This record gives sequence, structure tokens and C-alpha cells, in this order.
Amino acid sequence: MICKRHDRIQVWFFTFVATLVIAYPFLSVPTCHAQHNTVLSIPTLQTPVTLDGRWEPQGEYRDAREVDLYLYPSISGEFGHLELKYDTEWTYIYLEFIADTKEENTQTWNFLFDTMNQVYERPNTPGVYTLNLKVTPTNVTVSTDPLEPGIPFSPEDYRFKYFFGPSPNRPEDHSNLEVQFSTKKLTDYIGINSPDKTIGFRCYLMDYQLQLYRYPSLASTWQKTSYSGIPIPEISITPAAAIFAIALVMILVMNRRSFLAQRVTRCDPT
Repeated sequence: MICKRHDRIQVWFFTFVATLVIAYPFLSVPTCHAQHNTVLSIPTLQTPVTLDGRWEPQGEYRDAREVDLYLYPSISGEFGHLELKYDTEWTYIYLEFIADTKEENTQTWNFLFDTMNQVYERPNTPGVYTLNLKVTPTNVTVSTDPLEPGIPFSPEDYRFKYFFGPSPNRPEDHSNLEVQFSTKKLTDYIGINSPDKTIGFRCYLMDYQLQLYRYPSLASTWQKTSYSGIPIPEISITPAAAIFAIALVMILVMNRRSFLAQRVTRCDPT
């Protein structure tokens, strides 16, 4: 029976490996690149954040949702990234502008939230809040010349930190910005005008050449955004669990077939 047991172990091993190879490409989940006709789901925070404008060395945003910043009016190319997550106190946004590696350049950063999902473009629309930041070589200040209409956030409802340096996406120095917005402020009216309980969000960045970069990539659109209440790690755990379950079922099936075969075939005792 030793040889039969050895054969069974080999069957288990190769079945498990084959399942991993075949199933993983279909079960893995790609990075989210949501646009205006889909819902961007912001995950709950798992890793605490230190407000310093940096990603590393803490790796603070590995549990965040990533989307790309595009040069307008083009909808192709990749010039920056936004990472988003939240807890009950703050909605965290980390933005890196990887297209600009010159510290002396001046930029304008704009964040706009339509918390009542009205999709209005008029100035001072109730529930539409904006934060406009002017980034200079020596300072980052709140700008009074917004790119978009909206009611400015109160100072207690946001905080930010700028850093010019590297990130995991680009080793060369470039602009990095951490912004935190009051989650309560952004969700006070959630669901009033949207049965799917979303808010509108968009982000702009204007560089020193007056080129406009934005998310979402299409003009005059809002990204429908929801607060998922689910951490990002469940996305990676789910495929792993599915792969393991499939492999286990295949092993059990193969083991059953091997056991039945033993009842009619015996190892040669020699």
C-alpha cells in the first residue's frame, strides 16, 4: 500500500498546483479605474495614517482604492494617482502628480464634492463643497481663485500636507499631497437625492503650463462615489479563498477516485 499512498500524495500535489495556475488569472481583481458611469467604492481604513504627505515608509495607502489622473481633454495616459479610504472621522485622499518632477513649478489643486448629488454647476450650490490649494516652491496655501464653483470647506473640515519626493510609483522626486476631509461633512446628505447612497466627486490639477489634469477623465462629469464599509483586503482574500475551495474539491474528487481504484487494483508486492 506504500506505493498507492505515494501516488495519492502526488495526485493531491499536482491537482493543487494545476488549480492555482488555471484559476488565479480569472479570480484576481485588478486595480479599480472607475469612471462616471460606475460607482467608485471607497474602502474603510485598515492602516492608520500619519499626515506628512508621504506614502512610504509606512505604506499607509496599501489598503486604499486607487484611481488615475488624466490629462484633459485626453482620456489616455497616466500622469498621477489618487488613493482613497475613510474612517468615521476622516476621508483620506493621497494624490501624487508623477508627471512633474521639478520642485520649482507652481500648481493648483482642486477637490470638489457634490454631497447632495444634485450635479449642479452653479456657484454656492448647497451641499457642493470645494477645496482649492495653490502649490508653490515654498508653500501650499488655500486658494481663493477656484477652478470650480462650490462652497469652500470650513477650516475644521479639512487638513493637508504636501511633500516633494519619491513614491512607490515613481522613484524620482515629484509632487505628493495628503488631504483629509471630514467624513461627516461629506455624508450628511448621502442618499437624499441618490437611492444608491452615493455622492459626486471630482478632482483637478493645473500645472505651471496651464495644462489640466483631472479625475474622472471625461469633461463636466462627476464620479459617483460610495462609502463601502468594507476594507480593501477582502478583495484579495476572496480569490484566494475561492482558489483554495476549488483545489480542495478537486483533491477530494481525485482521492475518491483513487480509493475506488484500490478496491479493484492492488500494488505489485514485489
